[in-house]
Amino acid sequence: MNDLQKQVGSAWDKKVSAITTSGGRAGPNWWNNTLVLRHVNRLVCGQPIKLFSAGCRAKLRDQLGYGVCLRRGVSIGCGTGVKEMSMIMDGLVECFDLYELSGSRIDLGKQKAKDLGLSDRINFFHGDAFTFRHREQYDIVHWDNSLHHMLDVNHALRWSRQNLRPGGWLFMNDFIGPSRFQWTENNLQLCNRIRSLLPARCFQAPGGTGKGISRGISRPEIDAFIAKDPSEAADSSNILPSINAHFPSAVITMTGGALYHIGFAGIYANLDMSQDEDRYIVESMLLADELAMKNGESHYAFALAQV
Repeated sequence: MNDLQKQVGSAWDKKVSAITTSGGRAGPNWWNNTLVLRHVNRLVCGQPIKLFSAGCRAKLRDQLGYGVCLRRGVSIGCGTGVKEMSMIMDGLVECFDLYELSGSRIDLGKQKAKDLGLSDRINFFHGDAFTFRHREQYDIVHWDNSLHHMLDVNHALRWSRQNLRPGGWLFMNDFIGPSRFQWTENNLQLCNRIRSLLPARCFQAPGGTGKGISRGISRPEIDAFIAKDPSEAADSSNILPSINAHFPSAVITMTGGALYHIGFAGIYANLDMSQDEDRYIVESMLLADELAMKNGESHYAFALAQV
């Protein structure tokens, strides 16, 4: 790995350490809010499934047909590999080669694979997939919230096309919003308007300590943003153009996020989905998010293409 890749791996090692020492997962966000997940999955496959990426897997199953299982897949920036393990357990893919820059996430993934009895169907590689000599072409290239961490998404998608066998599949579920989180002015105005209407309790500091959560949101300062993680949304605004260039037959489904991603950032922990008022707040936000998506403001998309 080069120095930049080592820096990225170290940044993700630190995130793993922070979660481990806190005794659990990272704080609540849209990807573990049941209402948001049901909404996103409905947009993808028409079914309000409550599990992350489950709608994307259901869409792939629909395209493959009942009982069809792809022989071999590859995933870059796989993290702990839990999404790929779900695809194996769903009978969509027999085995995966998984590439990751964070050694800590690989260690967690290997233990998870062992616990699930999948160790013989998962191959972890610590390093840059683009420099490995691959034994054969793949039946599926899997990107799930990792493509936006590629420094050059055009290169990553060209590589994906070159390493798919004829009839193979591109599967992409990812952030496709502005690079380095440089939100549009329209998106900022929409989010800040909605945040101004929310009750004060939504902005309390977690655990009732600290100075609370700011009502206003803004674009991050780029130098500090890159210093924290050089890979974060490095080239994300080029994802859709690059998919269209290398996979012109791709079916792309926009899944929103202008509001559920940054508009509600930091406040999910203060919303209780068992309470009618909080459910109404989130449901109303999702309606506004879908309207914003239809007007061109979307942070996420799902793409599926067969070559």
